[in-house]
Amino acid sequence: MVLAFTCSAQTFKFVSDNVNDMRTIADSIVSIAKRTYKYSSETAIKDSYVSKLIYVNIADTTDKLTVFYSKMMKGANSALELTGTPEYSFHTAYGKFSDLFPFWKKYINPTADILTASHEMNEATLNGKRFYLRESPGQWEISMH
Repeated sequence: MVLAFTCSAQTFKFVSDNVNDMRTIADSIVSIAKRTYKYSSETAIKDSYVSKLIYVNIADTTDKLTVFYSKMMKGANSALELTGTPEYSFHTAYGKFSDLFPFWKKYINPTADILTASHEMNEATLNGKRFYLRESPGQWEISMH
């Protein structure tokens, strides 16, 4: 299943058979963030199907923006000895509100108001997927469910 959103001449595949689409989402988030981030690393989380992309603020290396995505094997069936095909899904982006909100407003919820969104959980539904912008302990997150 490929779930794509077309916004402002940019197409994002939040669910895709191409892992590069996850990097495109992450790169797009940092490209319009308030601060300037550079790509640092990608790590698969041990014993899970989750990977994370880490971006570091070039002015403050303790400030990181992290994007998580998952990999599932669509059509896998061990009884039938089918390995399936990989399917990648955006999961969550963690960072500062002022770095995540521009992506949220431009690509997920164009009607979002910065004052309302910064004090409450903000939610939007696109093509049957629910997205949240909310405060998480010590940071903010955009997540897809």
